[in-house]
Amino acid sequence: MIRPSFDITPATIANPEWEQAILVLEVAPNFLGCVWYNQPKQKLLGLRHYNVEDTNDESSVHMMTELLNNDVYLNTPVSRIVMVYHFPESSLVPESHQSAELNRPVLDLMFG
Repeated sequence: MIRPSFDITPATIANPEWEQAILVLEVAPNFLGCVWYNQPKQKLLGLRHYNVEDTNDESSVHMMTELLNNDVYLNTPVSRIVMVYHFPESSLVPESHQSAELNRPVLDLMFG
């Protein structure tokens, strides 16, 4: 299994603290960042960063799937999960602001 490149997590998980925590996941094609924060106590519980690169043996998708399925910290129940998608070429906007006419100048500028 892939190991974190940066890891500040406790040796054991104190369930009451973690059940009140927010898990913030930053997902990108080549890394996964994880922050566990107990908002009521204003306490950082853990921080991890994984570099995920394609290798000759495994694809990054396979490594990420294995990581999400097998990591004890990522599978510990939390009160809320917030995901941040780190894909600079993509933009998520509310549906009320989505319009093909408004996007055309930006798309033309970016892609010609």
